Amino acid sequence: MYDVGSFGQNLGAERKRKRLTQEQLSDAIGVTPSMLARWERGEAIPRADKVCLAADVLGVGLDQLIDRK
Repeated sequence: MYDVGSFGQNLGAERKRKRLTQEQLSDAIGVTPSMLARWERGEAIPRADKVCLAADVLGVGLDQLIDRK
């Protein structure tokens, strides 16, 4: 299991570090910008395949996005 809030914070930080907008990242991983925003706010839990895809698009390891509990 992982902390959804930490995932959202980490996702947003990595997205900004790569200078991507929410729209650009959401297009790359096949979700709506509003869904990506919900992930970043910790309001929704992404499917595992989308977490892996986000890590790939951002060029980071899963451990950089997920803080395990």
